Amino acid sequence: MEQSTPRSREVIRHLNYFYYGAMALTVAIAALCYFLLVRGIVPAIDPLSVQGQVLQYIVIFSTLLALPGALYLHKRACVRLSAQTDEELQLVGYRRSARLRILVIGVELICSVALYYSLGGYHPMIWLAAIAAIGLYFSKPTERKMFLELQPKDPNAETY
Repeated sequence: MEQSTPRSREVIRHLNYFYYGAMALTVAIAALCYFLLVRGIVPAIDPLSVQGQVLQYIVIFSTLLALPGALYLHKRACVRLSAQTDEELQLVGYRRSARLRILVIGVELICSVALYYSLGGYHPMIWLAAIAAIGLYFSKPTERKMFLELQPKDPNAETY
């Protein structure tokens, strides 16, 4: 696969819609939750209440499972796709896998930010959102990244 083809640029452009859409939706959800909390339309949930703790556990465990899972499964998909000889099948598979990775991590980011505001600005949730944001940053689609991920692996190369 060549480094830059019109089809690969189209795939990256499509993935960028999802990437920046997840970021824009996160900002919109943060603004909406802040507005609802400040206006008193929705009361803040006490972080130490049973409801607050259950929500925290759900978001923490889902983030801790979804982020590494999404990154790992995309890597596995890229290894499988790098063995493909048909460039079109490679790009379709990469597009599907990368889109799923961005959506999973983006949903975790949105949930963490929404829970941060729902708990009245409970600081541990903003750290969780930061972890999800870093995961989303590592998922940013670029042509160079796609090219490197779809390169066939050398079986004789050392892995550390």
